[in-house]
Amino acid sequence: MGDICRLLDDLWIPLPCNLTAPQPCGYALLVMKDQVRVAIVGAGNIGMAHIESLRSVERATIAAVCDAVPERAQIAADLAAAPAYTDYQALLQEVRPDALVVSTPHFHHVPISVAAAAQGVPLLVEKPLAVHAADAQRICAAVAKARLKKPGLVFAAMLNQRTYGHWRKIKDLIETRELGRLVRATWIITDWFRTQHYYATGGWRATWAGEGGGVL
Repeated sequence: MGDICRLLDDLWIPLPCNLTAPQPCGYALLVMKDQVRVAIVGAGNIGMAHIESLRSVERATIAAVCDAVPERAQIAADLAAAPAYTDYQALLQEVRPDALVVSTPHFHHVPISVAAAAQGVPLLVEKPLAVHAADAQRICAAVAKARLKKPGLVFAAMLNQRTYGHWRKIKDLIETRELGRLVRATWIITDWFRTQHYYATGGWRATWAGEGGGVL
């Protein structure tokens, strides 16, 4: 959720998270110019997580939810108390949200992101941006073009842990060379993994065509 706060930087004034009392989003939201209307495209596991997070942000409103599967779109929309869409183009044209979260399968990121950028909509795209580097560059090029008309258009990839206090502290230790010149680091996480059930719930997962192999 920290990246959602970052996405709306032009409307919110953020504070770095308190290392002794972590914020769920990595920021304390202090001042907002207006209520921010956020639309979500993709109502799978991650899309539902975004809905839950946004519901806890007092001055954010979920303007609409979109999913290609009508039943899933309606379930998510009911949770968000927002209109349901199955066509992201219709959502962009009719709702005209203040910001868009793209949480579809990776191979759908490009057309949705390019369409949103063309309308000058601030954009948060789940990681990875795309399956192939060339496709990710298409998104970046579309945002660069949009910024010619709307300088400062906010665009970010969802890296959900970058605003957490401990990672920010580690980054600071490295940049300030408080530990000296580091020549090697070993990072081991042994308490997190994905079960076969996760992969079975989406035929595109962990495939080369669907997500480039599944590293992210």
